[in-house]
Amino acid sequence: MATLRFPSMGTPVFTGFRLDFFPLKRWVPALLFVVSFIVLISQGNLIMRKDQQTADLFPPTLPVAVIDYRETVSSICSQALSAFEGDRYEASMQMSRLTARPVSKCMLDGYTSPARDEFNLPFYLAPALELVTGTRLLSTWLMASVGGQAVFGPDVIDSEIGRVERKRDELNRQISQLKKARGLK
Repeated sequence: MATLRFPSMGTPVFTGFRLDFFPLKRWVPALLFVVSFIVLISQGNLIMRKDQQTADLFPPTLPVAVIDYRETVSSICSQALSAFEGDRYEASMQMSRLTARPVSKCMLDGYTSPARDEFNLPFYLAPALELVTGTRLLSTWLMASVGGQAVFGPDVIDSEIGRVERKRDELNRQISQLKKARGLK
């Protein structure tokens, strides 16, 4: 015989179980916990509240629809392969050589088709596509999509010269302000 008193009548008490029988000895504590938990929840004694002192571990994420660039990526791949002087068989052969992985003409067709939105260009193939086609469309688009600007070739040196000259002008301005503050000039 077992006697069970619920928390509303006092603390739960189970009597009359023979705990020397192996299966009961093993499952009775778990069963007691589950029954007590269900009773506490049903009585409203166990209410989960958000801790207002602790910050969230993970910031809220944007919905996928906001950053869905599948059609854009396939369009850019199509433009890059259109700018290529050879055909797609040649492009796939050169990309296979560069990556040491098989890239077929059918795969390139899939990457450039807006209708096959689940078959986009893998990121590891982007540099190979740009090297083979001689375009920088993917890199330029990627940088623009995150608010940056991509610079290639001799423009890199020109932009570095401009950056150093701006830094020099700023330092000269600071030097002249310090000299004025000291009273030298």
